[in-house]
Amino acid sequence: MADAVEVIEVSNGIVARCLVGLVKQYQTKLSSRSKLVCPFEPSCSEYMILAIGKCGAIRGVAKGIARICRCNPYYSGERVDWP
Repeated sequence: MADAVEVIEVSNGIVARCLVGLVKQYQTKLSSRSKLVCPFEPSCSEYMILAIGKCGAIRGVAKGIARICRCNPYYSGERVDWP
């Protein structure tokens, strides 16, 4: 998780910071209560933070949503995926 924090500091856009804040709220409030575990490495929420930090708000969110769409038990591709 420390890597995600370091990457997002590079992206200094206010929209990117707000989006990362929302994802972090999801991680602390909802994801920790869920019994489901993301099969990917890094997790989908951490991937979203990394993608926003690396690609910016719009492309990062698009990459994150594409990753979430792949996050299901029927996905047969690679489970280790970095933005």
